[in-house]
Amino acid sequence: VHYFSPEHARGGYTDEKSDLYSLGVVLYEMVTGKVPFNADTPVSIALKHMQETPVEPKVLNNEIPNSLNKIIMKAMQKDASLRYANATEMLRDLSMSLKNPDGNFVILDGSSANIDATQRISTIYDKSEETENRKKEEKGFKKFVKSHKILMFMIILLIIFAITIMSTMFLLNKLSVKDVQIPNVVGLSNVEAEDTVKKLNLIYEVEEEVYDKEIPEGIIISQDPPYVENYKIKEKNTIKVVVSKGQEIVIVPKLVGLTKDEAIQELEILNLLYEIEEKEDKDVEAGIVITQSIEKDKKVNAGETVKLVVSKEIEKVTVPNLIGKTEAEAKEAIEKAKLKLKTVLTSEDKTKNDGQVIKQSLDAETQVEKDSEITITVNSIPKQKKAVINVNLQSILEGEIEYETEYNETTGETVTTNKPKEVKVEILVDGTSWYSAMNNPTLSSISKEIRGIGTVEVQIRVNEVVKRQEQINLNEVTSYTFE
Repeated sequence: VHYFSPEHARGGYTDEKSDLYSLGVVLYEMVTGKVPFNADTPVSIALKHMQETPVEPKVLNNEIPNSLNKIIMKAMQKDASLRYANATEMLRDLSMSLKNPDGNFVILDGSSANIDATQRISTIYDKSEETENRKKEEKGFKKFVKSHKILMFMIILLIIFAITIMSTMFLLNKLSVKDVQIPNVVGLSNVEAEDTVKKLNLIYEVEEEVYDKEIPEGIIISQDPPYVENYKIKEKNTIKVVVSKGQEIVIVPKLVGLTKDEAIQELEILNLLYEIEEKEDKDVEAGIVITQSIEKDKKVNAGETVKLVVSKEIEKVTVPNLIGKTEAEAKEAIEKAKLKLKTVLTSEDKTKNDGQVIKQSLDAETQVEKDSEITITVNSIPKQKKAVINVNLQSILEGEIEYETEYNETTGETVTTNKPKEVKVEILVDGTSWYSAMNNPTLSSISKEIRGIGTVEVQIRVNEVVKRQEQINLNEVTSYTFE
């Protein structure tokens, strides 16, 4: 009962405006913390709905905007004709209230404070005359009742029986409503549709008129309930229709440079729809329209959708501390912090571990824009490589091998033997001796492992004479043969 409309309380005709009254009561309670009418009994509350004007919400809560105060009071008008015509109309004022809280756009067409109010009736009368008449009436009536008790009992039974019969006939007459086939009025003109509906003893109601670029003016766009073949409804039911207002042409205004709210307000005034896409832009202040899908001054149909790209504030992120991390760890931290790795540089610092980040281009713990680029410098200490050097002395000394001689005591001659003289072989890497020994030049190759960084110079000396010299890249070669 706290949410009854006056017509509910009276048992009168109710429609969607009754629901809007109840919605007004709910809004009233939301902003004030109490219902507009309260009493000890449901009947008393119902009477207040019919007779009393509620205290304005703003009196109970001064922080309520003027526009919202008026919206609630309009929804709770006693006279249904002074309320909002439909929920769309009320929603429009609520939307405007969000944008212009103190605006004077809510139209109150009057006040229903005195409708159905209790009327004061004069109580001045002649008591002596009434008392005398009452005594006379009581004397005659009482005398008749006392002398005709059985007759009076029969009369009362007849009256009760008559009332029962009449009530039953009335109810049967009310309940015996005919079923009629629901009509299809979509595509008919407003006049034709109304005539069709009323011929079936149904109620015709234009719920809304809207612009439509495809359906001509005055033609029915839709109906509620919708048409279904072989589907019947009761007489006196209401058929609600939406009527086309035809095609509306509007000129798209310049929206670029306006704030998002300003652009939306411009489009709503022109009955244009909109879609908002937010995009980060370093050059445009947040909340400003960057582009519009339909260029300014272009003529379009009302109801078209204009897509707006609105600048949003670029997200700020904190630069992580990358010093001491490996290159892989640094890359992971950069991605997690929503930054972009620009370049990886290398530098040599023997005081730091190899492979660690020793520098970063953005200072740690500072705030920068998301997707900012950062360069890191990774410590790179060259590592020694090794290779096996094979020396084929016989090939190197081909034609130069000397053999030992012996003195023949029998003949007294010195003769050459088949035993080759040993030679001193040296392997030098960048001038440093890695191998030095006396070798038989006719035996198998000499193999020696050498180490160095990058490209080294390798010399093969035989008896202090340089026989071979090569530049060898240890990053590419693991074995090299001198022949």
